[in-house]
Amino acid sequence: MKIEKIKLVWFSPTGTTKKVLEGIAAGFNGVPVECIDITNPGERENKVEISATDLLILGSPVYMGRIPALLNDWFNSLKADKTPAICVVVYGNRVYDDALIELNNILCCGVDVSR
Repeated sequence: MKIEKIKLVWFSPTGTTKKVLEGIAAGFNGVPVECIDITNPGERENKVEISATDLLILGSPVYMGRIPALLNDWFNSLKADKTPAICVVVYGNRVYDDALIELNNILCCGVDVSR
């Protein structure tokens, strides 16, 4: 499969998740990158569609071992078509628990993460 574009999507209140995703994308030399920052609530109102020729790199910080619940509606509105994805969770002084599994389940299985 040929990746035509990388779509970086991050929720990054402190900027750390953004930096990590940008570092990952830098390893894909020459592939165009589109950045989508969903940190601002207004940005989460925009619909995002991702094609099968895109690579989605999605990152979020971990709070108490979970993906932030305020992202639920945005995750549930994400449209993708057999898109390869890389899930990234960033954590500080606490273990990430099941946050990576949670993010993977959201993307792969369409799991409704409403709590």
